[in-house]
Parts: sequence; C-alpha cells; structure tokens
Amino acid sequence: MALGQMTSTSESINPKARNEIAIFTNRLEAQNIYLSWVKAHSGYFGNEHYFAKQAIEIPSNVLTLKYPISHLKRVLQKDLLTKWQNIWTYGDTGRPTYVIAPKVYLKPLH
Repeated sequence: MALGQMTSTSESINPKARNEIAIFTNRLEAQNIYLSWVKAHSGYFGNEHYFAKQAIEIPSNVLTLKYPISHLKRVLQKDLLTKWQNIWTYGDTGRPTYVIAPKVYLKPLH
C-alpha cells in the first residue's frame, strides 16, 4: 500500500509526529476513537481564508470611526453591565444568590 510506504515506522509510533500520514496512522491505531458531527464548517481552517479573500476582493465602503475602538468597547461594556444589572435586580430567579451578590461584575467574585 502506498500510504504505508510513505511513513516510517518511527514516525507512526511517535505521538508528537507532525507528518499528516503518521498522525492519521496513530489515530487509526488508537484504542479510543470518538466520532462526532460538526454543524457546517464554521471555525474550521480554510473557511477563514475564504472570507478574508472575499473581504479583500469585494469592493465596499470604508467605515471610519469617530472614536477609538477602546472607547466604543468601554461604552458597550457599560451599557451591557447596566442592562445585566437591571435584569438581575428585577428578575424572579436566583433570589437567594442575589442576597449574597446583589451587584453584577465581569470578573469572578472570589
């Protein structure tokens, strides 16, 4: 088999091998193989390249911001925390926890 001739025995045994055929062989010989279904291809190598290429090739209007991105992030974060606090303060769930932690934070309390 041509596939077997392309990899050396030492490569197929090495778990840190970078050769794709050796990695494939390791996975075939593994004791625990799990299969799972992946919805579409989002977040997988290759698609990002496609969208980056699209962004470069398709003519579009350039968006200019009047404020620095850090300012926009800060404003959005403040708005998010205000809305989250209102939901937490006036909500019906989590009341025992609300007694202990009535204010919401982005960082853990511990």
